[in-house]
Amino acid sequence: MYSFESKIRYSETGSDRHLTVPALLNYFQDCSTAQSEDLGIGLDYLEPQGQAWVLNFWQCDITRLPVLGETVVVATRPYEFKGVMGSRNYEMRDQDGNRLAVANTLYTLMNMEKHVPVKPDDKMKQAYQIGEKMVMDYVSRKIRFPEGGQALEPITIQQHHLDTNDHVNNVQYVSMAQDLIPKDLRIGRVLASYHISAVEGDVIYPYLFELPADSSVGSQAAAPLGTRADSFYKEQKTPEAGQPLVFTKKIGVDLRREDGESFCKVLFCG
Repeated sequence: MYSFESKIRYSETGSDRHLTVPALLNYFQDCSTAQSEDLGIGLDYLEPQGQAWVLNFWQCDITRLPVLGETVVVATRPYEFKGVMGSRNYEMRDQDGNRLAVANTLYTLMNMEKHVPVKPDDKMKQAYQIGEKMVMDYVSRKIRFPEGGQALEPITIQQHHLDTNDHVNNVQYVSMAQDLIPKDLRIGRVLASYHISAVEGDVIYPYLFELPADSSVGSQAAAPLGTRADSFYKEQKTPEAGQPLVFTKKIGVDLRREDGESFCKVLFCG
């Protein structure tokens, strides 16, 4: 497990003095980037080969967002390599060890010049220490919205949206989507699936969906529980036992191209 300690900064908080959801996701992204850099398989290793890890899917479950000045520990570990794909967990805990948030992600290693997926080499496989999956309520990666949706004002991609690959950064999509949902939604889960990379000058056409609370989207289990870690947490009777979470409101945002193809789909559950 790779981890670092941090104190929540003013620039990472919203008007309520709590860490914002995009800032939380940035902490997670920064944690895995820092691990790769420390292991010598970061940007300086990947870029000469024309490679980059591209995110396919986020699931982030939030128990509590920390406040301004609070000290937190952010941690990550990869738990599976399968062909060109890699799966990774993240978590954030407070100083007392209470879990504040946990996430599951799926990445593809891409040759960015040829636009084809590639398998990680032996150096990468040996450097990353594969660990056990973290205990959480894993859900399906498929985000399906019904027909229609409320069309909202288009968004033109600017330079500040971009990352080192000159594509829109993963968290920027979530930030754009969150700006379009009711501000009073207390977000307990965020799902995001990534389909097409947007670049500077692209226009995103957002569509808003209010889903029934009993919708299977964002709640359907991806796999049964039952690891040793699950057993440990159940014996301890902690809230980390991986039990399915219940939400009363689900709001989706489909960030599309003009032709209707999705750049990214984001689902907020609260």
